Parts: sequence; C-alpha cells; structure tokens
Amino acid sequence: MPRILTRPVQQIAAWFHAGPAPDAPQGRERWIVFAILVLATVVRFWELGSFSFHKPDEDTTALAAVHILEDGTPRFPSGMFYARAIVHSYLIGGSFMLFGVNEWAARLPSALCGVLIVWLAWLVSRRFLQFPWRIAFTLTVALLPVMISDSQEARMYGLMVASLLGATWQVFRWEETGRLRQLVYAVLWLLLAIQFQTLALLGAAVLLFPGLARGDPRRFLQGAVGLVITGLGYLLISSWQGSFYPELARAEYFPAWTDPLRTGPQAVEPGMPSWLPAVLGVLLVAGLALAVMATRRMRAMRWWVLVLVLVAAALQAGVQYHLAALCWMVAMVLAWRHGAWRGGMLLLLLACALAVAAAQFALLLSHGIAPRQAIGQMTGWPSIWPMLQVAQYSWAAALLIAIGVAVGLARLARARPIHEVWLYLALTAWGPLVVVGLNAWFVPPRYVEFALLPMLLTAFVIAAALVGGRRWVPVGGRPWVAALPVAVLAINPAASWQAVVEGERHADHRAAARFLESLPLRADDIVVAEEVIMQHYYLGRADYWLASPQVAGQFVVKRDGRFVEQYTHSAFVDSVEALERVIAHAKAKGRRVFIIGTSENSSRIYNRGAELEALLASGRLPAIYRGADGAVIWQAGAP
Repeated sequence: MPRILTRPVQQIAAWFHAGPAPDAPQGRERWIVFAILVLATVVRFWELGSFSFHKPDEDTTALAAVHILEDGTPRFPSGMFYARAIVHSYLIGGSFMLFGVNEWAARLPSALCGVLIVWLAWLVSRRFLQFPWRIAFTLTVALLPVMISDSQEARMYGLMVASLLGATWQVFRWEETGRLRQLVYAVLWLLLAIQFQTLALLGAAVLLFPGLARGDPRRFLQGAVGLVITGLGYLLISSWQGSFYPELARAEYFPAWTDPLRTGPQAVEPGMPSWLPAVLGVLLVAGLALAVMATRRMRAMRWWVLVLVLVAAALQAGVQYHLAALCWMVAMVLAWRHGAWRGGMLLLLLACALAVAAAQFALLLSHGIAPRQAIGQMTGWPSIWPMLQVAQYSWAAALLIAIGVAVGLARLARARPIHEVWLYLALTAWGPLVVVGLNAWFVPPRYVEFALLPMLLTAFVIAAALVGGRRWVPVGGRPWVAALPVAVLAINPAASWQAVVEGERHADHRAAARFLESLPLRADDIVVAEEVIMQHYYLGRADYWLASPQVAGQFVVKRDGRFVEQYTHSAFVDSVEALERVIAHAKAKGRRVFIIGTSENSSRIYNRGAELEALLASGRLPAIYRGADGAVIWQAGAP
C-alpha cells in the first residue's frame, strides 16, 4: 500500500479503541429475540387496515400501484410512469393481487419489512453491544414510535432503513471474515436502499468503517471502491427515475415560487440594522481577545489554539454559531492536551463569548423575532435542523449522545482514544446530516431517517460504557438493571402506544369519499379536492386541486395550454377568483360542485392560501359534511 494512504488511515485508527469483544449469542438470547419479533409483529399489524391512507406519500404510492393490476406498470392517472421505489410499487401490486385493493394490502410490505428491521437491528448491534444491551436496543427498535408508524404506512422509508441495516450487517460481516463477497452484498443492499429513496446514498460511507477502524489501508481502499460503485449506481438510478418526471412550469405559473426546503430563517426586522448583531460580536470578542493576547500567558499559548479562538470570534461576529461552537470545542481540547489551559485565559474568553451570544440573542428577540427564528439566524449554514429532526425521534437517546460527546472530548483532551462507535456515527449520521444541512434548511423528519438507527445504537453503546463497573448498580443484575430503563426512556411507552393506535387520529379521507358516493355522486358533478391524489384513489376522480400557488408550484406542469398537477393532470383552484369561476360555470350548466377539505395539514393557511382559507372558514359556502376528524365538504353550484 502507498505510504500516502497508509499513514492517514493508521493515524485515524489511533484515535479510536474497540469496546469489549462481543459475546456470541446463546440459546436464551435467541428465544428472547424471537419473543421481541412476535411483539413487533403484533404492534405492526394491529388495526393495520382500519384507517384510510394519509399523507405524505401513501396516496402517491398506492395510486401508482393500482395501475399495475391494469397493464403491469406503475402509472398515475396522468400517464406518468412512477419509477421511484419501483420495487415497493411491485410489492404492493402483488399484495393487491393476493388480498384485493385495500389499505391493509398496501401496507403489508411495510409491516413485514418493519419486523425485518428488528431482526437486522439485533444482528448489527452484535458488533458493539454485549448480550443485555443488544436485547434492550432490539426492544427499542421494535417499539420505537417512528418504527411502528413506518410499518403501518404504505411508504418506502421503512424499506430504505431495512436496506441500510442490511448493508451495515454485511459490512460488519466483511470486517469479521475478510471475505469480499460480503462487501459485494453490502453494495447490493445499498443500491436497493437508493432505489427506495436516493437519500440512502448518505448512509453509504459505512463501507469505509472497517478500514478506518482497523487502520487497514487495503480494506479502506476496498471500501472506497465499493463506495465509488455505489455512487455510480446512485447516479444511474436517480437519472433513470428523474427521466420520467415532466418538466415543471414553476417560473411561468408562479414567478414568486420559492423552494420550501431551502428557505432559511426570516430576515431581521427593518427596525434593527442587520449589521448590529455582527458589530456587537466584533467589538466584544475582538476587544477581549486583544486584551488577553497582550498578557504573557496568552503569548505562551500554542499558536493553533490562538488561531482557533480568533476564528471562533470571527464566526460569532458573522453570526455562525454552530461553526463557532466547533472551533471553541477544538480549541479547548487542544489547549487542555498541550498544557495551554493554565491561568484561566481560555475560560475568560469563553465566558465573554457566551455573553456575546446572549446579547445577540436578546437583541434579536427585542426586535420581534421568534425564538426559533432567532436561533436559526444565529446558527447559520449548514443548517442544524436536520440533526434536531433526528434527535426528536428519541430525546433520551439524543441526551445520551450529548453526554457521550462531553466524555469523548475529555478523553481526547487527555490524549486518550475514544470508542470506535463515534467513527461509525460520524460516517453514517453526523457527516451525512451536515451534507443535508448544506443543501436544505429544514427537511421533513422522514428525510433524515437514515441516521436514526446509528444514533440509537451509539446511545446504547454510550449508556453501556457509562454504567459499566459502577458500584451504584447492583452487581447481580447490573446489565439488566441499567439496560432496560435506558430502553424504556428511549422508547417513550406512551408515544409508542399512540403509534400503535395512530389510525384513530389520522385524517379520514375514505369516510369523506364514501359520503359523496352515498349521495350519490353523479358523473357531471365537479369535485374540487384539497387532497387531489387521495381522492383520485378513493373516488377514482377529482377535477380540481385546491391549493395555494406556492404549494401548487411544487408540482405544476403545462399541458394543452393550461397549468395542471403533474400526477393527475387536475387543474388548479388556487385563488378565490378561480373557485368563483368554477362555481359560476357549474351554476350555468346546472351542475353541482363539491369541495372536499381535509384535516390532514396543520398549516392550512400555507396550503390553501390566506384568501381561500378565509372564504372556506367564513360560512359563505354551505357545509354538507363534517367528519369526526374535522374534515369538511362544502357544496356549491346547482342545488
């Protein structure tokens, strides 16, 4: 191996140490895992088909899969071929053939995959955890609310998580046996995951783990080759899937359209100059830095520590606080490690930096900016919200990781290696989430699920290390006494039970459709639906999509000289004037107009637009149906 590769790989490996050698599973453990799998099956199949499809994606997935029964291809009413997660579409299509077209059959692949995730999680956990802790981790995966929800929805995200776990399992097998076929299997698992959701590429860096953890340049190079092949596969899959999507007409339809994923925090209010927080940071931090640098102790400090402090101060002045925090942490570790900590100069600087942060935050709040927006302005890019979106799946696990970070930094400051699970976490969660934060300010939680199980596994490794050997834990049952409470905290049993019976709280699109069918719905009636794809599935039709221009602009195409939605070619009702035109035309022709609202969306003003929301809430249109979920159907046009 070339020296240029050998030395860096071995140097990285020197930063980490392996935990206790994993013990082989015994018969008792296998029976416990089997019992957990039975429990996971029960909670995932509980009332699986009792509630209607809901957003996001269930309607899209099911509608395309229904077409497989007609000519064998997943297509939408617009004729568009649905290549995304095509394996999932055919799994649902096969389930429809066996069990009929219904919600239970559409969710069956996800439910079965949810049980598979539990088994794969146990296999993966054997790399880092001893017997009691890996049982607790497996139980957590079985009962974690989001894992149950994914299993009860006709979506591809659970299948993506299962495929990433399968790849990780094969990577660990390759690390153990050295057989290249395991590496090949891992790449195939990753390509399957990318086919389900292209974001799965962000989990592919796990291929580098064996080489970096063992300091083996040959294995690192083999993993890098696998990573390149996976990247090429991603390019091929994503370009093939994208080739079936029509060209959007956003600029022509709504020139003011903005990408909701890239929209950062709101601007500073006009009453406060945008440069004021920055000037405050420059004056306070730079002033104290110059004063302290004049002292003899600071001149004796290592130059790289001083550079990091000044960079951190500059980042604070630029209101880029998460980058500033990273510089402060590295500076503290290096100062401690190289004996530049004495005298309290760094602590004095850090105290001043915290005072600057508090002053900037208070300044933003005083000018009417909401706390969340103020935090967003102060953190800057890359966005930290993707990491917080993962943390919300289990705040207990996130807290354990925060404690582990503090302990790990203290070990690095004392020139001691840290557990290799941090390398695993950096490759599979931290690094990829930084990439997400560079490309999007705020993403739906499902977009970062690839990082969830690495976070959970790391949390359990930290808990096991913190508890190991502690005298305050009873010796006889030490592992179990600690592992089970950690599992309970990570799961949150109340939220887990709510996930099992989640259908009772979902919007009931099926009930609204059945009400219209019972009128009965005539062929010449005009249907305006807020959930247009959903009603295309349940009613088999929808003439118009009621949505604000900002929302409609995400899916708008131009066909035959008019703007329509790309999946169903439904025209838009995107303003009060557009709705009034539809109603006036229906009255002139003696036709009825039914407007199907929804209780699905929490941001109704954003989804409908302020004017349409005001009209529908005003009572000017008679409501003929009010569902238990809060959905309303209004009637207009001919009586």
